[in-house]
Parts: sequence; C-alpha cells; structure tokens
Amino acid sequence: SKLDENGSPSEGWDGTTGGEQMPTGNYIWSISAKFKDGRVWDGTDLGDGNSNTYGFLLLIR
Repeated sequence: SKLDENGSPSEGWDGTTGGEQMPTGNYIWSISAKFKDGRVWDGTDLGDGNSNTYGFLLLIR
C-alpha cells in the first residue's frame, strides 16, 4: 500500500487477499515500513503522543 507525504496510508484495503474476497469478520493488521530515504515509519498517530503499527477492523459485506 502507498503512503502519502505525511506517512499516512493513501490506499485502503478492498477486503480481498490474493484476489479472493475475505469473509465477514474481525481482522488484526500489523505493519513495519521504511520510506525510500530509509526512515522507519513510526505508525498511525493516535493524537495523544503515541502511535501504533497495528490495529483492528471489522469487515462487513
């Protein structure tokens, strides 16, 4: 997935993996990433001085 100039994901997940639709349910995501200049992405800003490189989502079809 691509990141914008602020380091935030610029594309969402379409609910598929390998071209197959995933079933409705709870999913956990985790990411580690580096920018082209070698800086490590710190994660999603939570607004309280903390950031996460993981999260949860509920896929509803």
